[in-house]
Amino acid sequence: MARRYVSGVVFAVLSAFPVAGACGGLGLTCSVSAPNINFGTYNTVNSISLPASDITVTCSAILGTVAPTVQLSSGSGSYLNRVMNGPAGNSLNYNLYTNSSYTTVFGDGTSGTGYYSGPRQSIFFSSVTYSVPVYAQLPGSQNVAPGNYITSQPITVTVRY
Repeated sequence: MARRYVSGVVFAVLSAFPVAGACGGLGLTCSVSAPNINFGTYNTVNSISLPASDITVTCSAILGTVAPTVQLSSGSGSYLNRVMNGPAGNSLNYNLYTNSSYTTVFGDGTSGTGYYSGPRQSIFFSSVTYSVPVYAQLPGSQNVAPGNYITSQPITVTVRY
């Protein structure tokens, strides 16, 4: 049983933008941060299922309401099979999910994917923070060369508010 060294998933420069008529207020802005995901060492037999890593969305306003949605791009590959590339043209399939049972792929709502819709909250001279869980899984039985594997195209996080 050979061990493979896997770096992981890199999230892109994040984007956040208001949607006309959805929510709003005076001075409403949102920012977002996302951790990179590291799968660690892969043994080519067993799956690696990681606990949630949180994308954090913080919205501030003088006065307003907000209910952000968070969507993820497919990155390298497709929503069905996101891909990390490694040495000698080898690649590993992985995916990101909205739930701990790893059944709903985290995407943009197309192709059977799901996304996060935050509850509406009022803001008055303050801010609110949303923690959006992302679950990552690397399926077993992918026989690839040892080395570092990383996404060649980052996952873009889009926040609409």
